[in-house]
Amino acid sequence: MANNSDLEFIGEVVEVLPARRYLIRLVEMDVIVEGTMSGKMKLNKITVMEGDYVKVELSEYEMSKGRVVYRYKDPQQALAALNTSTESENDVLQSAA
Repeated sequence: MANNSDLEFIGEVVEVLPARRYLIRLVEMDVIVEGTMSGKMKLNKITVMEGDYVKVELSEYEMSKGRVVYRYKDPQQALAALNTSTESENDVLQSAA
């Protein structure tokens, strides 16, 4: 479960680094951040490879490093999740106006 200060983004793994670290290009911002695998993903031995779409949690205090918390099974699922999160954010903004 995410902390209140953590921001979630969807990204594509650009490069796999040693020690379960990854360079991830965030889809929404087109920025590359470094991400490490979360503890539950390590325990369940989930493999993340180059080209996979993942959900990354970034702290609002350190936006260059994050934690990979979910690997999407196919790119369409990641893009669908991206569209639904964008639509819900737009709904909140419209209701506030």
